[in-house]
Amino acid sequence: MGMVLTLGGQTSPGEVLMVSATELPDMCGSVAYVVRVLGVLNDVWLAQHAALNITVSPDLSRPATTALTGTLKDQAHLMSLLMELYDLGYPILSVEYLPVESAPE
Repeated sequence: MGMVLTLGGQTSPGEVLMVSATELPDMCGSVAYVVRVLGVLNDVWLAQHAALNITVSPDLSRPATTALTGTLKDQAHLMSLLMELYDLGYPILSVEYLPVESAPE
């Protein structure tokens, strides 16, 4: 039997994603995430995190947001990334777990 996760980000309000228990992230394994922050990250930070896919929102009618997509080695790495963004003053808008089939290579 699958488990139901509600996800933010690209899903519609109330939309659910069905995943099996084997697809759920654990504390120690590599998992792909999308982290969205308000603002545009500086070039030095981007160079230090070249393993992540970086996408800046093209919508000029709203404040710029940046999406960081990639596989992190474990949840400690995720927490380190979030703390670094927080310490630099970038408001974190969302953190989204990517199921295996939609994770970037």
